[in-house]
Amino acid sequence: MVLPLACENDGRTDTQAAARAERVLQLCMRGVATVTLLAAIFIAAPFAWMNSIHSRLGMGDLPEAPIVGYLARSSSALDTLFGGLTCVISTDLRRHYLVLL
Repeated sequence: MVLPLACENDGRTDTQAAARAERVLQLCMRGVATVTLLAAIFIAAPFAWMNSIHSRLGMGDLPEAPIVGYLARSSSALDTLFGGLTCVISTDLRRHYLVLL
């Protein structure tokens, strides 16, 4: 099944098609924001949790070097920051138009 693009005219006016496209973009951005905000858990999660998840994914034990924990927590913080920014931008797409470009 192919979804119609906003530029294809299926009986709607251009304004209706643009509003639909904006709503789809808003929902996609909120979905991405929700998933990336879940990374906030691992900013402060115990190393044992991260090691357990690493093992369950079949990648063996997580190395205990300090740099590994630092990088895991830093990437989680960056993901959380991105999720928060995406959530804020999705509230008013027209106002934040230049950020989306």
